[in-house]
Amino acid sequence: MSNSHPRCDGHGINHLTSIPTMRHAPSLRQRLRARRLSRRDGVELAPGALIGRAVSVEVSPGARLRIGACARIGDRTRFLVRAGAVEIGEQASLGERCTIVAHAGVQIAPRATLGDEVTILDFDHRFADPELPIRVQGLTSERVSVGEGAILGPRAAVLRGARVGAGARVGPLAVVKGEIAPGAVVEGVPARAPGPPPPRHRRKGGR
Repeated sequence: MSNSHPRCDGHGINHLTSIPTMRHAPSLRQRLRARRLSRRDGVELAPGALIGRAVSVEVSPGARLRIGACARIGDRTRFLVRAGAVEIGEQASLGERCTIVAHAGVQIAPRATLGDEVTILDFDHRFADPELPIRVQGLTSERVSVGEGAILGPRAAVLRGARVGAGARVGPLAVVKGEIAPGAVVEGVPARAPGPPPPRHRRKGGR
């Protein structure tokens, strides 16, 4: 990542999150939080990144967390990077209390927005053997990506192997599996494009 100090333009409040969008330079407290985080093993922090209060970071040996220039990380967001890399692109915005857990890797592209309490998991538990407890059968993992300028609504969940295309919009509380096309608008469980309402069946007698 570049050591230059980028200009983080823009102003206002991102209404999917509780954090400001690219307005003023980070405050002294924000700069101190960023400095402390950048000293952690496995963490790479670009200039201009804003780190919220009580952000939790656990990076296993050999894994990486990279946060790009002018990215915003909301209060009490949690990163658990067991393997691979979690990459937060330039000017990406994560709301409060988001959770990202990686065993293969997670990429959040530049200018993507995650609403408050979004969860991203790149793994599942194996459960092929019904005679064994699930906890001893291990994990299966696959990289997750969120494209440039995509927006994930509050409390959405993105699961193993999912790919959210650039500019896509994912509704609140949606659960994303598989691939979401660039520019698509999806909602629900599992997330899909909203369709027309089902036809209403009239009762006998015309009522």
